[in-house]
Amino acid sequence: VLELKFKPSDKHNGAFAFVNGIQLIQMPDLLFDSPSLVGYPDQTVDAKSMHMQTMFRLNVGGQYIPPVQDSGLSRTWYDDTPYIYGAAVGVTNQAEKNVTIDYQAMPKYIAPTDVYSTSRSMGTNKDVNMGFNLTWVFQVDPNSMYLTRLHFCDYHYLQSNEIVFSIFVNNQTAQDQADVIGWTGRQGAATYKDYVVYVHEEAGADQLWLALHPNPSTKPRFYDAMLNGVEIFKLNDTDLSGPNPQPSDMMMEYEERIRNFEDKNGHS
Repeated sequence: VLELKFKPSDKHNGAFAFVNGIQLIQMPDLLFDSPSLVGYPDQTVDAKSMHMQTMFRLNVGGQYIPPVQDSGLSRTWYDDTPYIYGAAVGVTNQAEKNVTIDYQAMPKYIAPTDVYSTSRSMGTNKDVNMGFNLTWVFQVDPNSMYLTRLHFCDYHYLQSNEIVFSIFVNNQTAQDQADVIGWTGRQGAATYKDYVVYVHEEAGADQLWLALHPNPSTKPRFYDAMLNGVEIFKLNDTDLSGPNPQPSDMMMEYEERIRNFEDKNGHS
């Protein structure tokens, strides 16, 4: 027996509970272990023991992926464009047809091949790349923890230390020297990294920032950074409720495009 309860939050005046539909889908283990807490290198978070809510799921550098094209879990992967901060959007890339995405020991349901075969990078100009961060901004509820899962697959380079970059979550270093080929050992191999950050309840703390920047400390061959996909999950051991964030004008326009796409292609 699975019992679902909907209760208005007592933290917000006039709040009410509602539901538009319910689906029960058997979910495999998404391999949430004990990721590190960003800003506290000696602390980890037992993600498996906590309640989890999907907040964002993006196919970075690629197109919208409807549930029927997911890797068996009926998830929706959105275009990352509405979340990019500023005019420095980098460049989008796609794997050549002769490149096979290798999941190695990772289950294929972690993310579809369309996520790992497209990416967004900074470009080829070293001087330009060193002058900016490739940045995404997400509207979130403050006073909560968030698990950020980043998906990587380097289908272009062949060796480690060709591109090395730093990963920042909310202006804190989550990974100092990210080297995808160094992690996977070969071209076209998929992997992911999990980072947990606590968003404090203070003025202006209703956003989660994700940024990438080339790291020159290992003297890599190229000064670049890349990302294939991102998922953000809200974590809590008791309560996941929160006010609905106000969507941006860009997000409203993007959602209208998605509705038109679904109407045209018969997806719901």
